[in-house]
Amino acid sequence: MGLLPLSAGFGQKLSTGEPEPKAIRNPAPEYGDNLKKYGQPGSVSVNVDIDKAGKVKVIGAFGPAAPCSDPDSPVVEAIRKAAIEAAANSEFEPTLKKGKPVEVNIYLTYSFNPEHEVTAKQGGPMKPSVISGGILNGRARSLPKPYYPPSAGANRIGGMVTVQVLVSPSGEVINASAISGHPTLRQSAVEAACKAQFPPTLLSGNPVKVSGVLTYNFVR
Repeated sequence: MGLLPLSAGFGQKLSTGEPEPKAIRNPAPEYGDNLKKYGQPGSVSVNVDIDKAGKVKVIGAFGPAAPCSDPDSPVVEAIRKAAIEAAANSEFEPTLKKGKPVEVNIYLTYSFNPEHEVTAKQGGPMKPSVISGGILNGRARSLPKPYYPPSAGANRIGGMVTVQVLVSPSGEVINASAISGHPTLRQSAVEAACKAQFPPTLLSGNPVKVSGVLTYNFVR
């Protein structure tokens, strides 16, 4: 249902410029009715280790963006679980470095758009109800700063956290999910993102939802 192409991004065990692992088996997530309930485009990135034989071990997953009003949404959890199961059932050819198989760490990203299926069934062009806005920091009417968690301060943890957000036609953040950054800092960044306010975005004179990211820099 509405599945867009899977993409892979390298993690820290494989240097930039080396060959991407080649998939032997790459099943699509089985979302069931959860995409219809979720109701907007999104994605799940699953971090996996691939061993020398091409077998997959799931390390963790990020996304899709959860409602700010319900961060523990069962629909969001079901979508994430479906992506994790698909990643776990994937298999790759051994990745070679200087002719020898090596372990690699990558992100498998499963993007989806429920509106694609609606369009296919109804036929004809569809006006987008969600547009991509890229980095949204500079467009915010109000952008509260995140709190610095005491545990992060005690351990001198800092750095950038990126939060994927969905902004309503009236300018409130309705969904948010941290997609990068230290785990200790992510919750604070998400809570700050949920409080951000934006001016309405118009498309052909009509207000629309905007998908984009907010970045927060935690200075140690």
